[in-house]
Amino acid sequence: MTDAASSVHDQFRLGRRLAHRRVAGSDLGDELPAGARRAARSFLACARPEILDNALVVTVELVTNAATHGCGLVDLVMDLYDHGFTVEVRDRGDSVESLLRCAKRAVTRNNDMEGWSVDAVLAAIGEGGRGLLLVEEMSTSWDVRRCPGGKAVRATIAYPQAVAS
Repeated sequence: MTDAASSVHDQFRLGRRLAHRRVAGSDLGDELPAGARRAARSFLACARPEILDNALVVTVELVTNAATHGCGLVDLVMDLYDHGFTVEVRDRGDSVESLLRCAKRAVTRNNDMEGWSVDAVLAAIGEGGRGLLLVEEMSTSWDVRRCPGGKAVRATIAYPQAVAS
């Protein structure tokens, strides 16, 4: 995790959490991206509208990556804070997607994904990985971390004034 991503995520943890929802991958239905979009849209009904589009796209991209490259989606965790929205997608895979194996070789830190810079990950993606480019562009920050049984990819979408402060 980069220092910038860490500080944004810490800011959100220190903010007031307004809502929390955890959805098992099996509860999203056969069409995981569509199920994730429905779950996120329902969850974000009380969010301010200026983050809705970005939050939906980022959520669907992370779920799609987990379903396609992550050896099975484990769960989707969404939190709404007074600062904005955080989504975390956990799967059983050990890399963000197959293209990030290049980044793992290029950026090794005790065989741990924490500490990867977004620039290093994006440089390793090359031709593929356009979903992560969308996540990078549409979120305030994102990171990857190992968790029991796999990995978690987390993205934060801050309300505009939360970014400025």
